[in-house]
Amino acid sequence: MQQRWDDLLESRQFALDRTGKVTLQFHLNYDGTVSDMTVLDNTVGELLSLVCRDAIEEAAPFAAWSGEMHRTIGANYREITFTFLYY
Repeated sequence: MQQRWDDLLESRQFALDRTGKVTLQFHLNYDGTVSDMTVLDNTVGELLSLVCRDAIEEAAPFAAWSGEMHRTIGANYREITFTFLYY
């Protein structure tokens, strides 16, 4: 996910003078897909927030859970909170 975010920022060259953060919350589903993403905090504007969303969505799907992991978690998803820092 980090590499995808870096690639997106570099290709667009618009975050060079911004500082702040974007915090996203989403469901990481048992099959590796991402759903129900929401922005919890955004101090850098809508455009950079979309770059963060894209970094997560374009990195998916992630590896599917093993049967043991699915049983241990006891649900079909984990709620993930992830913060991107611009500095």
